[in-house]
Amino acid sequence: MEGLKRVAPGNAAQFESRRRDFLAKLDSSMARWQKTLEPARGARVVTYHETFNYFLRRFGLELAGAIEDRPGIPPSPTHLAALIRTVKEQRVKVIVAEPYADQKTVELIARDGGTRAIVLPSAVAGVKGVDTYLDFIEHNVNALAGALR
Repeated sequence: MEGLKRVAPGNAAQFESRRRDFLAKLDSSMARWQKTLEPARGARVVTYHETFNYFLRRFGLELAGAIEDRPGIPPSPTHLAALIRTVKEQRVKVIVAEPYADQKTVELIARDGGTRAIVLPSAVAGVKGVDTYLDFIEHNVNALAGALR
């Protein structure tokens, strides 16, 4: 914010006003999102990549494991077998994958582990109609809450 004010001091009041508006919308949205995911609090989730760790933690969900155990390196058969056991033993509710994830691997783990898989965008504009940060979180909260029911 300070950098914007230095570059465009004439717009400082507008920057501050828009910041306050955004934070107010974020606060009210956060309360709604917390309520939406509250019934799933503590649910165990597997992700494809550890993209969603902060998101899961913020809403009280537990990361049970990641399909891609090392960034950018496909999982080994040994890792996949161990992950399927984890999914079964820990009663993982859902596998979350990004649109770019290897969907065949995701579906294999979901099928053999006896759970479901969903694809969530990992960024704004990752899905049609998700054009802002608030839209992005709203979409992911609602999709995840639906999958966890």
